[in-house]
Amino acid sequence: MASWLMKNVKDGSLMKNVKDGSRRFNRYNERLEELSRAMTQYTEATQAYAQATSQLMHSFSAFFESQMQDAEEAADSSDPPGAKILAQSALRVEEIHQSMRENVFDVAQSLQYRTVVQPLQELRTNNANLSQQLRALKQKISDFDSAQRNADAQKKSPPDYEKAQQKLQLATSSLTAVAESVDSEMNVLEARRHSALKNELLTVVASQLFIHSCANDHLQQLVPLLPGVARPLVLLLAEASRRRRNQSQPTNPLTSDVMGIISYAGEGSRAVLDQPVHSHRDSLMDVAAVHPIAIAPFKDIHFAEKMAASTYARRQQ
Repeated sequence: MASWLMKNVKDGSLMKNVKDGSRRFNRYNERLEELSRAMTQYTEATQAYAQATSQLMHSFSAFFESQMQDAEEAADSSDPPGAKILAQSALRVEEIHQSMRENVFDVAQSLQYRTVVQPLQELRTNNANLSQQLRALKQKISDFDSAQRNADAQKKSPPDYEKAQQKLQLATSSLTAVAESVDSEMNVLEARRHSALKNELLTVVASQLFIHSCANDHLQQLVPLLPGVARPLVLLLAEASRRRRNQSQPTNPLTSDVMGIISYAGEGSRAVLDQPVHSHRDSLMDVAAVHPIAIAPFKDIHFAEKMAASTYARRQQ
């Protein structure tokens, strides 16, 4: 017979082949179940993080909104600047995180569900069916062995031997059908051994890159909220490193105005940024340095998506 499960029926090695195949399949199935649980945990944790972050920022926004309303009532003024700016800033933070959840985390989760979670569920379903077939195959082998022994025992009694041969033929036919079905499924698994779940792995990696890249684009809008920072921190460090290589005396990135340090001063310095006040020296030959080209109220520039383009520009030689 063509089936690898049936080739060695006569020499008694069939059960050994079945056991070997079952052992490989069980090991594969255990790792698949472990992967499926890990993927479910990862998906739920990512979703919970996005929801918790959005809720946290919503709570901040609600708190400062309440503070602004209380300040308006207490001061009997329609424009309490400190509380209002804080409320506007917190609302913008909430909007950014809500956008990040809808346009980054939800998109990645939808992609992973279609291309990773669902295929894993289909594989688990197929494996469950194959497990049932393996159990049925073992039972068919047992039935075949019993029928064969019974036929051998009835050789001296022609009527009983004929009936035993009929039962043996039925057992052989039933075993062949199940064995060929199992063989086909096992061959598919073997053929996919070097490519199984490759697309799923690449999808997870691509989703992680998408999440971190797009989340970074969103979160860069929050950089101006940090005291003393006018450029992304990674750019500040890269600029300091470059200047150290080009100058005999190292430059302190925390004190050099080349690095875009913003001054916080005045009555609301602990809470808000009114305007950048440190202009860079014209004598500097650093074409990558930034300098203010416009002065605008904090509420107009804070968190703007193109703040760097509208507030700062690279000097041209």
